[in-house]
Amino acid sequence: MPVKTPKTLDKLVVSKLLERLKDEYDAMYFYTAVANWCQGQGYEAIAKFFKKEAENEHDHARKIEKYITDWNVFFELPAIEQPSKEYRGLIDVIEQAYDLEYALYEAYEETSKEMFSLDLCVFDFLTPLRLGQNESVIEYSDMLNELQTIAADVNSFALYYWQQEKFK
Repeated sequence: MPVKTPKTLDKLVVSKLLERLKDEYDAMYFYTAVANWCQGQGYEAIAKFFKKEAENEHDHARKIEKYITDWNVFFELPAIEQPSKEYRGLIDVIEQAYDLEYALYEAYEETSKEMFSLDLCVFDFLTPLRLGQNESVIEYSDMLNELQTIAADVNSFALYYWQQEKFK
């Protein structure tokens, strides 16, 4: 007697989730690269922060992978682009991180809007990821606001002191 084949996710849903999976892996690589750069520049405190960011992005990727495979979909992992290895300084790194987080926020917003009418359970799955992106945008926005305060007198010591105090 044949065994019933379980349902899987709609192909469009899988496609959108794989896009977000790639975004999370790209973010993990970016944060790993900037953590290494910060470490090499002597910014130990913010290097630890960025290493934790990389771990968080990897956790997000694993959640998406689990959701897809729990729905009986087996897929190839997306190719990950190599992040830049050169930065103009700590402010550049934080600006790039803000841009990355804002782009992820917009991507999760768009995907969530699509899933609301297509698959409410996927929409629900995305909700904590979307809300987390909102928090990340706020966090990096706050950093940029703080850096604007010291930007008129930017020097290596000011940035070093800022990152030491901010990321204790």
